[in-house]
Amino acid sequence: MFMLRTIKQFAHWFCPLFIVLIFGGCEQDTVYFYVPEQFKQFGLFQKGSYWIYQDSATLNWDTCSLLYTVSPDLNQTDYNSWYESYSFDYSGTFFRYAYITTDFYKLGLSSDFYLYPIIPGNFIIGLKKEDFSCVQENLALLDSLSIGNNVFKEVYVTKNMSTHTTVVDSLKATFIIYSVKHVGIVKLRKIAQDKVTTWNLINYNSIQ
Repeated sequence: MFMLRTIKQFAHWFCPLFIVLIFGGCEQDTVYFYVPEQFKQFGLFQKGSYWIYQDSATLNWDTCSLLYTVSPDLNQTDYNSWYESYSFDYSGTFFRYAYITTDFYKLGLSSDFYLYPIIPGNFIIGLKKEDFSCVQENLALLDSLSIGNNVFKEVYVTKNMSTHTTVVDSLKATFIIYSVKHVGIVKLRKIAQDKVTTWNLINYNSIQ
């Protein structure tokens, strides 16, 4: 009888402690992966931001306004790992959505193309060329770039060879993307077969 009472007393004190240790251990093992600051500098903007681009050939304008930002969102990928992400919706015809997560920054165009304007390459977060897809490439880091009355400093030039979902040759395109921290894309050149289209940023209000 004494032994049974002793076991009950032990269980009374040990079980709560065991539960605390188990759940405390799980909480300590939880890992959070956050969007790199480099991606945020190039692509994380707030409602009210807008960018006005001009086609260098036709002189047509396209205004891209940020409708809303869903941020931040933590997605659980397995038992103890959570990944931060942000999503955006745009009005206009230049961009229609954007998505930033821990390992990429993706922009969708109205023509059903998608771009990775900021590539995690050797001058972004220290990866080597072998570490990312061969369809994306870092081309140059320019000290400055003049577009109209604006002079942009530290311009990152990247290339994205993107294909339409049907992968028809006539729909394949190469994009040369000029990006600036805290501004976004300042110039975009689309090369599709024999046609080259260049859009330049002529006015903007980028809010971070």
